[in-house]
Amino acid sequence: MNANVAPVWARRAPVLLVAGFAVALLGVLAWRFEAAPRRPASPALPPASTLQSRPVAAPGIPHAPGHAATRPAHLVLRARGRCWLSIRADSAAGPVLYEATLDAGGILRFTLAPSRPRLWLRIGAPWNLELSLNGKQATALPRVPGNVLVTRGGVRSA
Repeated sequence: MNANVAPVWARRAPVLLVAGFAVALLGVLAWRFEAAPRRPASPALPPASTLQSRPVAAPGIPHAPGHAATRPAHLVLRARGRCWLSIRADSAAGPVLYEATLDAGGILRFTLAPSRPRLWLRIGAPWNLELSLNGKQATALPRVPGNVLVTRGGVRSA
């Protein structure tokens, strides 16, 4: 046997090490991107202080003036300081309507109508947030980061 010829496995070891490293790196990257928080894909959003989310009422559906079940409610969130928010339609598993940090002075407005009667909010700094429903200040905000359910009838910790 020739002394200068290395066994087959010894010649392939560097290639196998590089391939193994590449597979491990791809696995870590896939895991990180999968674990990253999802944000809804949308065109460029206006500044947070002017962001409004209002469903469009379907044409031809009459609304009884004074009937509470069909009257929309207006939710206004004002940030006194920086506050991270995740706002979803209906429940914690509902579609994301807003997920970002609202800077001091920022305002968000939402309308709760029959087509979207509930909003689920995850509030990162509730002490920096003022929440009002139909002009009435909400007092049910948690003292620590937590969840709030908003319906046309009121606000409660979830």
